[in-house]
Amino acid sequence: MRACDPEAVVTNLKDQAMKTATKVLGSAPAAGLLSHPKLQDVVRRVINLRSDVRDALDERVATLARRFDLVTQKELKHYKRMVRELENQLASLEHELAQQRRRAERAEGDLGAAKKEVAKAKAEAASKAEAAKAEPAADAKPPAADKAPTKKAAKRTSPAKKASATASDAAEKKPARKRAPSKKAKKAAAKE
Repeated sequence: MRACDPEAVVTNLKDQAMKTATKVLGSAPAAGLLSHPKLQDVVRRVINLRSDVRDALDERVATLARRFDLVTQKELKHYKRMVRELENQLASLEHELAQQRRRAERAEGDLGAAKKEVAKAKAEAASKAEAAKAEPAADAKPPAADKAPTKKAAKRTSPAKKASATASDAAEKKPARKRAPSKKAKKAAAKE
């Protein structure tokens, strides 16, 4: 004899029961019986009785679990749900932390590169300043003769040169705009 699979046996029994129930309920006498109000009331009571028994049993189990400090299935489901939520929250926080670390590493790298560039620019500026100090003053270009004299040179010039310079400057310049007399000037003119 060979061994039978228990699941196959249970499935076979369920199929046979469904076929039999379909045949019985499909017959005319069964349909008339099922439509009877007293039978419908009894079926309703049986369904309610089943749920009442289940509720009472759950209450007793909960009472015993509290008395012996045990966890019920309901509480176990609740705790499992809480653990899943906390794991999801932890995973999202770890992901966010990893992103922040990557950003910080990039920022540190950028800061290091910027510091190197600043140091390089300072070194170049210092070398240019040293080179400028090292150049002899003889290489400096003399001031051009056609340029207007500077303030220091104007102080050194003689009064005759100043007069001729101002006269030539005045000839080149446009005449100054005349301003309207102020209120004080108008009052003074009116008094005279």
